[in-house]
Amino acid sequence: MLVNWSKIKYFKPYEFNAPYKIQHEILEGLDAFRHFLGVKIIPTSDYRLGDKGEHGKGCAIDIIIPEFHNNIIDIYLKAERFNFQGIGVYSYWKYNGKRVGGLHLDKGGRKNPARWVCIEKDKYIAMNYKNLKLLLL
Repeated sequence: MLVNWSKIKYFKPYEFNAPYKIQHEILEGLDAFRHFLGVKIIPTSDYRLGDKGEHGKGCAIDIIIPEFHNNIIDIYLKAERFNFQGIGVYSYWKYNGKRVGGLHLDKGGRKNPARWVCIEKDKYIAMNYKNLKLLLL
């Protein structure tokens, strides 16, 4: 189902690349996450024409949260509360020239949730205790 914008409290269509191709479920989850955090979330990527993954289905959004710039793992742990099927942590993303990190969030049709960390462009590791501990050192 496409977004019913009248039910979205914290975001407006102009904040997205393709606002009428995003699935309501993902934006509803993002809106609830924003409410929980109490700080601004900036969408950086949503629907992507030709993408064979969740972005191409309108089921994924990439975000940054500048107020959490020093603690991307804390953002990840908070996102876990919101039933996203996929959560990817991208610690190297920048905003206004500063490294702030960000998240990929999706509500795709996976059988099992997917969790990962992208440590540099096109280099991914599983989000597990061992890798999380390495990231925090």
